[in-house]
Amino acid sequence: MRDVSQTASAPGVAQPGDASLPARWPRVAAAVLGLGVIALAVSPVVDEVADRSFSAHMLQHALLIYLAAPLLALAWPLVASRWPALARWRGTSLLMNPISAVVISTVALWLWHLPALYDFALEHEPVHILEHLAFIATFTLYWAVLVDGGVSPKLASNEARALYLIAGAILTAPLGAILLFANQVIYSHYVDLLPPGGRTPLEDQQIGGAIMLFSGPLVYGLAAVLAMRRE
Repeated sequence: MRDVSQTASAPGVAQPGDASLPARWPRVAAAVLGLGVIALAVSPVVDEVADRSFSAHMLQHALLIYLAAPLLALAWPLVASRWPALARWRGTSLLMNPISAVVISTVALWLWHLPALYDFALEHEPVHILEHLAFIATFTLYWAVLVDGGVSPKLASNEARALYLIAGAILTAPLGAILLFANQVIYSHYVDLLPPGGRTPLEDQQIGGAIMLFSGPLVYGLAAVLAMRRE
């Protein structure tokens, strides 16, 4: 017979009476808010504007990466506590390693913003949906590694958490800078479209680049403040 005590002691699983873990309801609220942000970001109205405006599309991506994903990461321990098998995987998976999480999320962000793949996704809705799911999944992984210290003892110190967030900012911000300072429209999908507000496609791209460049460091900086603890 399987030893129940081993299941109960799986890494990162909330235990009854364990006062060291956050209360359950904030996790539930985070899950609801995270799903709400996703619903808003991919709603038909937003999606229609994002199809014509690069800056709106970058705002959509920022909502998924820097707002929905952290909220889902906050809710992740609550989800894992309901499925012991998931908790055991969570405690041993190489994906839940800080280096793996940084690499996976960074690769996903840059890969989906390569011009050929980006334009292809906009022209093929199933691929566009896959793109958004990739952002949600990989950045929820990134934030979950930071949020749930029981999974990543390598982030047990303030220095380690700060370095993790700095790495995230350094690896993602250059994409926004490239888009902001480019002197031509990078994505052919927008070349012949007129963005809302009478902007040119290049001006709209520059606004989108600014959104990507500044939203990331802002969120990473806020996360650093919240993650610092008295040691």
